[in-house]
Amino acid sequence: MINSTNKISLHRAALIAGLGLLIMVIAAPFSELFMYPKLIVSDNAIKTIQNIIVNKTLFISGIFGYLNDSIL
Repeated sequence: MINSTNKISLHRAALIAGLGLLIMVIAAPFSELFMYPKLIVSDNAIKTIQNIIVNKTLFISGIFGYLNDSIL
């Protein structure tokens, strides 16, 4: 079956949706269980800021993990 507006097959659309779901299943636990506890210190904003500055790559990858969860 072909979608007349985008010319994308149903099979390809299902594959894209499945891959997006697989990425979400990996990204969500990474962001919630690994990244968040390493960066965020409850009731201590200064320590949280220091953790973010020291671990910029972890912070950026956590943002992409959260964005992926909200988009999909």
